[in-house]
Amino acid sequence: MQNAALAHWPSTHPSITVGVKSSITATGGPARFSETAVLVTVACAAHGATQRRCRLVRRKLHEKEDFVDVDCPELFKLQQPVRPGRVSAKRSVPATILRPRYLQPGTCMDLRTGLPAHPFMHCIERKTTAQIAAMREACALAREVLEVAGHAVHPGVSTDEIDCIAHDFIISRGAYPSPLGYAGYPKSISTSVNDIVAHGIPDDRPLQDGDILNIDVTVFIGGYHGDTSSMFLVGKPDKSALQLCRNAKRATSAGIEVCGPGVDFRAIGEKIEDVADSSCCHVSPQFFGHGIGSYFHGAPEIIPYENDFDQGEMMPGMVFTVEPILVEDSDESFKTWEDGWTFQTLTGARSAQFEHTILITNDGHEILTGPSLAYEDFGSCKG
Repeated sequence: MQNAALAHWPSTHPSITVGVKSSITATGGPARFSETAVLVTVACAAHGATQRRCRLVRRKLHEKEDFVDVDCPELFKLQQPVRPGRVSAKRSVPATILRPRYLQPGTCMDLRTGLPAHPFMHCIERKTTAQIAAMREACALAREVLEVAGHAVHPGVSTDEIDCIAHDFIISRGAYPSPLGYAGYPKSISTSVNDIVAHGIPDDRPLQDGDILNIDVTVFIGGYHGDTSSMFLVGKPDKSALQLCRNAKRATSAGIEVCGPGVDFRAIGEKIEDVADSSCCHVSPQFFGHGIGSYFHGAPEIIPYENDFDQGEMMPGMVFTVEPILVEDSDESFKTWEDGWTFQTLTGARSAQFEHTILITNDGHEILTGPSLAYEDFGSCKG
Protein backbone atom coordinates (compact mmCIF):
# COMPACT_ATOMS: atom_id res chain seq x y z
CA MET A 1 0.00 0.00 0.00
CA GLN A 2 1.17 3.54 -0.71
CA ASN A 3 1.91 5.55 2.47
CA ALA A 4 0.31 2.97 4.75
CA ALA A 5 0.21 -0.75 5.31
CA LEU A 6 -1.42 -3.19 7.71
CA ALA A 7 0.79 -4.72 10.37
CA HIS A 8 -0.56 -7.98 11.85
CA TRP A 9 0.42 -8.55 15.45
CA PRO A 10 -0.20 -11.59 17.69
CA SER A 11 -3.68 -11.92 19.17
CA THR A 12 -2.61 -10.07 22.29
CA HIS A 13 -1.94 -7.00 20.17
CA PRO A 14 -4.80 -5.75 17.97
CA SER A 15 -4.08 -5.00 14.30
CA ILE A 16 -3.03 -1.44 13.69
CA THR A 17 -2.47 0.66 10.62
CA VAL A 18 1.03 2.09 10.40
CA GLY A 19 2.12 4.85 8.04
CA VAL A 20 5.32 4.15 6.09
CA LYS A 21 7.21 5.55 3.14
CA SER A 22 7.19 2.21 1.34
CA SER A 23 5.82 -1.33 1.74
CA ILE A 24 6.08 -2.94 5.13
CA THR A 25 5.39 -6.49 6.29
CA ALA A 26 5.33 -7.49 9.92
CA THR A 27 4.23 -10.84 11.33
CA GLY A 28 4.51 -12.41 14.72
CA GLY A 29 6.68 -11.09 17.49
CA PRO A 30 9.45 -10.13 17.35
CA ALA A 31 8.42 -8.13 14.29
CA ARG A 32 9.93 -8.83 10.87
CA PHE A 33 10.35 -5.89 8.53
CA SER A 34 11.23 -6.03 4.86
CA GLU A 35 14.35 -4.26 3.53
CA THR A 36 12.12 -1.63 1.89
CA ALA A 37 10.75 -0.45 5.22
CA VAL A 38 13.73 1.73 5.99
CA LEU A 39 11.64 4.80 6.86
CA VAL A 40 9.10 3.64 9.40
CA THR A 41 6.98 6.66 10.27
CA VAL A 42 5.97 5.53 13.75
CA ALA A 43 7.28 6.55 17.14
CA CYS A 44 9.63 4.31 19.06
CA ALA A 45 10.18 6.11 22.34
CA ALA A 46 12.51 3.41 23.68
CA HIS A 47 15.14 4.19 21.06
CA GLY A 48 15.07 7.97 20.79
CA ALA A 49 13.07 8.16 17.59
CA THR A 50 13.02 11.44 15.70
CA GLN A 51 10.47 12.37 13.05
CA ARG A 52 8.58 9.21 14.12
CA ARG A 53 11.20 6.93 12.61
CA CYS A 54 12.63 4.04 14.57
CA ARG A 55 16.43 4.27 14.48
CA LEU A 56 16.83 0.71 15.75
CA VAL A 57 14.77 -0.66 12.86
CA ARG A 58 16.57 1.51 10.32
CA ARG A 59 20.03 0.51 11.59
CA LYS A 60 19.31 -3.21 11.65
CA LEU A 61 17.76 -3.19 8.20
CA HIS A 62 21.07 -2.05 6.80
CA GLU A 63 22.85 -5.02 8.37
CA LYS A 64 21.12 -7.76 6.35
CA GLU A 65 20.22 -8.15 2.68
CA ASP A 66 16.71 -9.51 3.15
CA PHE A 67 14.64 -9.88 6.32
CA VAL A 68 15.84 -9.24 9.82
CA ASP A 69 14.31 -9.90 13.21
CA VAL A 70 13.73 -6.69 15.16
CA ASP A 71 13.15 -7.18 18.85
CA CYS A 72 11.57 -3.87 19.78
CA PRO A 73 8.82 -4.21 22.41
CA GLU A 74 7.92 -0.54 22.08
CA LEU A 75 6.52 -1.24 18.62
CA PHE A 76 3.74 -3.22 20.28
CA LYS A 77 2.65 -0.09 22.16
CA LEU A 78 1.87 1.96 19.07
CA GLN A 79 -1.49 3.61 19.29
CA GLN A 80 -4.04 3.06 16.61
CA PRO A 81 -5.09 5.95 14.41
CA VAL A 82 -8.09 7.71 15.91
CA ARG A 83 -11.37 6.24 14.67
CA PRO A 84 -14.81 7.88 14.66
CA GLY A 85 -16.91 7.36 17.76
CA ARG A 86 -20.57 7.97 18.45
CA VAL A 87 -21.61 11.62 18.41
CA SER A 88 -24.35 12.51 20.87
CA ALA A 89 -27.33 14.72 20.17
CA LYS A 90 -26.94 18.48 19.78
CA ARG A 91 -26.98 20.26 23.13
CA SER A 92 -29.52 22.98 23.82
CA VAL A 93 -28.93 26.65 24.57
CA PRO A 94 -31.46 28.76 26.50
CA ALA A 95 -33.53 31.04 24.28
CA THR A 96 -32.51 34.03 26.40
CA ILE A 97 -28.88 33.79 25.20
CA LEU A 98 -27.93 35.97 22.23
CA ARG A 99 -27.17 33.98 19.07
CA PRO A 100 -24.60 34.86 16.38
CA ARG A 101 -26.02 36.24 13.13
CA TYR A 102 -24.98 33.18 11.11
CA LEU A 103 -27.64 31.10 12.87
CA GLN A 104 -30.43 33.27 11.51
CA PRO A 105 -32.55 31.76 8.70
CA GLY A 106 -31.55 32.87 5.23
CA THR A 107 -27.95 33.72 6.11
CA CYS A 108 -25.98 34.46 2.93
CA MET A 109 -22.79 32.47 2.30
CA ASP A 110 -19.61 33.96 0.90
CA LEU A 111 -18.96 32.47 -2.53
CA ARG A 112 -15.18 32.29 -2.19
CA THR A 113 -14.88 30.86 1.30
CA GLY A 114 -18.20 29.06 1.69
CA LEU A 115 -18.56 30.65 5.14
CA PRO A 116 -21.28 33.01 6.40
CA ALA A 117 -20.88 36.37 4.64
CA HIS A 118 -20.34 39.69 6.42
CA PRO A 119 -18.77 43.10 5.57
CA PHE A 120 -15.29 42.15 6.81
CA MET A 121 -14.86 38.83 5.03
CA HIS A 122 -12.40 40.37 2.54
CA CYS A 123 -11.37 43.69 4.10
CA ILE A 124 -9.69 44.12 7.47
CA GLU A 125 -11.64 45.84 10.24
CA ARG A 126 -10.02 48.30 12.64
CA LYS A 127 -12.00 48.13 15.85
CA THR A 128 -13.11 51.02 18.01
CA THR A 129 -12.39 51.36 21.71
CA ALA A 130 -15.87 50.01 22.54
CA GLN A 131 -15.42 47.04 20.22
CA ILE A 132 -12.04 46.24 21.74
CA ALA A 133 -13.58 46.27 25.21
CA ALA A 134 -16.20 43.77 24.03
CA MET A 135 -13.50 41.61 22.47
CA ARG A 136 -11.57 41.57 25.75
CA GLU A 137 -14.66 40.26 27.55
CA ALA A 138 -15.28 37.52 24.99
CA CYS A 139 -11.62 36.47 24.87
CA ALA A 140 -11.28 36.38 28.66
CA LEU A 141 -14.27 34.05 28.83
CA ALA A 142 -12.89 31.84 26.06
CA ARG A 143 -9.68 31.38 28.05
CA GLU A 144 -11.67 30.58 31.17
CA VAL A 145 -13.68 27.94 29.31
CA LEU A 146 -10.48 26.43 27.92
CA GLU A 147 -9.09 26.12 31.43
CA VAL A 148 -12.28 24.45 32.69
CA ALA A 149 -12.23 22.00 29.78
CA GLY A 150 -8.53 21.28 30.31
CA HIS A 151 -9.10 20.25 33.91
CA ALA A 152 -11.49 17.56 32.64
CA VAL A 153 -8.78 15.86 30.53
CA HIS A 154 -7.88 12.47 32.00
CA PRO A 155 -7.55 8.89 30.72
CA GLY A 156 -10.98 7.29 30.34
CA VAL A 157 -12.84 10.57 29.87
CA SER A 158 -14.48 10.99 26.47
CA THR A 159 -14.24 14.15 24.40
CA ASP A 160 -18.05 14.24 24.44
CA GLU A 161 -17.93 14.56 28.24
CA ILE A 162 -15.46 17.44 27.89
CA ASP A 163 -17.76 19.10 25.36
CA CYS A 164 -20.66 18.79 27.82
CA ILE A 165 -18.62 20.39 30.61
CA ALA A 166 -17.55 23.26 28.36
CA HIS A 167 -21.04 23.74 26.96
CA ASP A 168 -22.67 23.93 30.39
CA PHE A 169 -20.04 26.39 31.61
CA ILE A 170 -20.43 28.63 28.55
CA ILE A 171 -24.21 28.92 28.83
CA SER A 172 -23.96 29.40 32.61
CA ARG A 173 -22.09 32.61 31.81
CA GLY A 174 -24.77 33.79 29.41
CA ALA A 175 -22.64 33.12 26.33
CA TYR A 176 -23.19 31.07 23.17
CA PRO A 177 -20.69 28.37 22.05
CA SER A 178 -19.76 29.79 18.65
CA PRO A 179 -19.07 26.48 16.82
CA LEU A 180 -22.51 25.05 17.66
CA GLY A 181 -24.45 25.18 14.40
CA TYR A 182 -21.73 27.11 12.53
CA ALA A 183 -21.93 25.81 8.93
CA GLY A 184 -23.58 22.73 10.44
CA TYR A 185 -20.95 21.89 13.07
CA PRO A 186 -22.73 19.77 15.72
CA LYS A 187 -20.81 20.49 18.93
CA SER A 188 -19.76 23.34 21.21
CA ILE A 189 -15.97 22.87 21.08
CA SER A 190 -13.49 21.10 18.84
CA THR A 191 -11.32 18.26 20.17
CA SER A 192 -8.47 16.93 18.01
CA VAL A 193 -6.66 13.87 19.35
CA ASN A 194 -3.25 12.59 18.21
CA ASP A 195 -3.31 12.30 14.40
CA ILE A 196 -6.44 14.43 14.02
CA VAL A 197 -5.13 17.65 12.51
CA ALA A 198 -8.14 19.88 13.17
CA HIS A 199 -11.90 20.18 13.70
CA GLY A 200 -12.31 16.91 15.57
CA ILE A 201 -15.93 16.47 16.66
CA PRO A 202 -16.30 15.38 20.31
CA ASP A 203 -17.57 11.81 20.58
CA ASP A 204 -17.69 8.84 22.97
CA ARG A 205 -14.11 7.63 22.39
CA PRO A 206 -12.40 7.50 25.79
CA LEU A 207 -9.08 9.32 25.98
CA GLN A 208 -6.16 6.95 26.44
CA ASP A 209 -2.99 7.22 28.45
CA GLY A 210 -0.41 8.78 26.12
CA ASP A 211 -2.83 10.76 23.96
CA ILE A 212 -2.29 14.41 23.17
CA LEU A 213 -5.35 16.57 22.66
CA ASN A 214 -6.12 20.01 21.27
CA ILE A 215 -9.20 21.72 22.65
CA ASP A 216 -10.44 24.68 20.60
CA VAL A 217 -12.90 27.06 22.25
CA THR A 218 -14.80 30.00 20.76
CA VAL A 219 -17.52 31.86 22.63
CA PHE A 220 -19.97 34.58 21.61
CA ILE A 221 -20.99 37.12 24.22
CA GLY A 222 -22.00 40.76 24.01
CA GLY A 223 -22.08 40.48 20.22
CA TYR A 224 -18.43 39.41 19.84
CA HIS A 225 -16.42 36.19 19.54
CA GLY A 226 -13.33 35.15 21.51
CA ASP A 227 -11.23 32.27 20.12
CA THR A 228 -8.39 30.24 21.67
CA SER A 229 -7.01 26.72 21.85
CA SER A 230 -4.36 24.70 23.68
CA MET A 231 -2.86 21.25 23.76
CA PHE A 232 -3.42 18.98 26.76
CA LEU A 233 -1.64 15.81 27.80
CA VAL A 234 -3.47 12.61 28.69
CA GLY A 235 -1.56 10.60 31.26
CA LYS A 236 2.07 10.27 30.17
CA PRO A 237 2.67 10.85 26.45
CA ASP A 238 6.03 9.83 24.99
CA LYS A 239 8.93 12.25 24.65
CA SER A 240 8.24 12.87 20.97
CA ALA A 241 4.69 13.96 21.75
CA LEU A 242 5.87 16.27 24.52
CA GLN A 243 8.45 17.85 22.23
CA LEU A 244 5.88 18.27 19.43
CA CYS A 245 3.60 20.20 21.79
CA ARG A 246 6.44 22.37 23.03
CA ASN A 247 7.53 23.13 19.48
CA ALA A 248 3.97 24.03 18.49
CA LYS A 249 3.75 26.45 21.39
CA ARG A 250 7.09 27.99 20.40
CA ALA A 251 5.86 28.38 16.83
CA THR A 252 2.71 30.19 17.93
CA SER A 253 4.71 32.44 20.25
CA ALA A 254 7.18 33.23 17.48
CA GLY A 255 4.35 34.25 15.16
CA ILE A 256 2.78 36.45 17.83
CA GLU A 257 6.02 38.13 18.93
CA VAL A 258 6.57 39.72 15.52
CA CYS A 259 3.13 41.37 15.49
CA GLY A 260 2.87 45.13 15.72
CA PRO A 261 1.86 48.23 13.77
CA GLY A 262 3.60 48.54 10.40
CA VAL A 263 4.54 44.85 10.23
CA ASP A 264 3.76 42.91 7.06
CA PHE A 265 1.31 40.06 7.76
CA ARG A 266 3.65 37.70 5.92
CA ALA A 267 6.20 38.03 8.71
CA ILE A 268 4.03 35.85 10.95
CA GLY A 269 4.29 32.85 8.64
CA GLU A 270 8.03 33.28 8.20
CA LYS A 271 8.64 33.15 11.95
CA ILE A 272 6.35 30.15 12.41
CA GLU A 273 7.96 28.19 9.60
CA ASP A 274 11.42 28.87 11.01
CA VAL A 275 10.42 27.10 14.22
CA ALA A 276 8.77 24.22 12.35
CA ASP A 277 11.82 23.69 10.16
CA SER A 278 14.18 23.67 13.13
CA SER A 279 11.90 21.13 14.82
CA CYS A 280 11.81 18.64 11.92
CA CYS A 281 8.04 19.26 11.63
CA HIS A 282 5.87 20.83 8.97
CA VAL A 283 3.13 23.41 9.27
CA SER A 284 -0.25 22.14 8.07
CA PRO A 285 -1.01 24.15 4.91
CA GLN A 286 -4.77 23.63 5.15
CA PHE A 287 -5.52 25.85 8.14
CA PHE A 288 -5.02 29.59 8.68
CA GLY A 289 -5.60 32.10 11.41
CA HIS A 290 -8.28 34.70 10.72
CA GLY A 291 -9.81 38.02 11.56
CA ILE A 292 -12.45 37.90 14.27
CA GLY A 293 -14.94 40.23 15.93
CA SER A 294 -18.73 40.31 15.64
CA TYR A 295 -18.04 37.66 12.97
CA PHE A 296 -16.39 34.27 13.57
CA HIS A 297 -14.04 34.29 10.55
CA GLY A 298 -12.95 37.22 8.39
CA ALA A 299 -9.95 39.07 6.99
CA PRO A 300 -7.01 38.93 7.31
CA GLU A 301 -5.94 35.37 6.59
CA ILE A 302 -3.04 34.58 8.92
CA ILE A 303 -1.05 32.14 6.79
CA PRO A 304 1.27 30.17 9.10
CA TYR A 305 4.12 29.61 6.65
CA GLU A 306 6.23 31.63 4.23
CA ASN A 307 3.97 33.03 1.49
CA ASP A 308 3.55 35.77 -1.12
CA PHE A 309 0.02 36.86 -0.25
CA ASP A 310 0.22 40.63 0.24
CA GLN A 311 -2.43 41.80 2.74
CA GLY A 312 -0.64 44.99 3.66
CA GLU A 313 0.62 45.94 7.10
CA MET A 314 -0.83 45.53 10.56
CA MET A 315 -2.50 48.62 12.03
CA PRO A 316 -3.80 49.47 15.52
CA GLY A 317 -7.29 48.11 16.15
CA MET A 318 -6.89 45.01 14.00
CA VAL A 319 -7.79 41.75 15.73
CA PHE A 320 -6.97 38.27 14.45
CA THR A 321 -5.94 34.79 15.55
CA VAL A 322 -2.54 33.14 15.27
CA GLU A 323 -2.98 29.36 15.28
CA PRO A 324 -0.41 27.25 13.40
CA ILE A 325 -0.69 23.47 13.43
CA LEU A 326 2.61 21.59 13.56
CA VAL A 327 2.68 18.00 12.29
CA GLU A 328 5.38 15.41 12.83
CA ASP A 329 7.69 14.74 9.83
CA SER A 330 7.29 16.29 6.38
CA ASP A 331 4.44 14.26 4.88
CA GLU A 332 1.48 16.59 4.22
CA SER A 333 -0.98 13.87 3.15
CA PHE A 334 -4.33 13.82 4.94
CA LYS A 335 -7.92 12.68 4.60
CA THR A 336 -11.27 14.14 5.60
CA TRP A 337 -13.77 12.00 7.47
CA GLU A 338 -17.31 11.48 6.23
CA ASP A 339 -18.51 14.06 8.74
CA GLY A 340 -16.95 16.71 6.49
CA TRP A 341 -15.10 18.33 9.39
CA THR A 342 -12.43 16.01 10.77
CA PHE A 343 -8.99 16.15 9.11
CA GLN A 344 -6.59 13.28 9.81
CA THR A 345 -3.01 12.56 8.71
CA LEU A 346 -2.56 9.52 6.47
CA THR A 347 0.72 8.52 8.08
CA GLY A 348 -0.39 8.43 11.70
CA ALA A 349 1.76 11.50 12.39
CA ARG A 350 0.48 13.50 15.33
CA SER A 351 -0.27 17.22 15.29
CA ALA A 352 -0.22 19.99 17.87
CA GLN A 353 -1.74 23.47 17.89
CA PHE A 354 -1.99 26.53 20.12
CA GLU A 355 -4.14 29.56 19.33
CA HIS A 356 -4.51 33.10 20.63
CA THR A 357 -6.58 36.09 19.60
CA ILE A 358 -4.30 39.10 19.08
CA LEU A 359 -5.00 42.86 19.12
CA ILE A 360 -2.60 45.22 17.35
CA THR A 361 -1.94 48.25 19.59
CA ASN A 362 -0.21 51.57 18.98
CA ASP A 363 3.12 50.22 20.19
CA GLY A 364 2.90 46.45 19.68
CA HIS A 365 0.26 43.83 20.38
CA GLU A 366 -1.95 42.46 23.15
CA ILE A 367 -2.82 38.79 23.57
CA LEU A 368 -6.52 39.04 24.32
CA THR A 369 -6.81 35.34 25.23
CA GLY A 370 -3.64 35.33 27.31
CA PRO A 371 -1.83 34.39 29.30
CA SER A 372 -1.22 30.92 27.88
CA LEU A 373 -2.31 28.02 30.05
CA ALA A 374 0.40 25.96 31.74
CA TYR A 375 -0.96 22.95 29.86
CA GLU A 376 1.73 20.54 31.09
CA ASP A 377 0.51 21.07 34.65
CA PHE A 378 -2.96 19.75 33.78
CA GLY A 379 -3.81 16.06 34.14
CA SER A 380 -1.20 13.69 35.50
CA CYS A 381 1.83 14.35 33.30
CA LYS A 382 4.87 16.49 33.81
CA GLY A 383 7.94 15.97 31.70
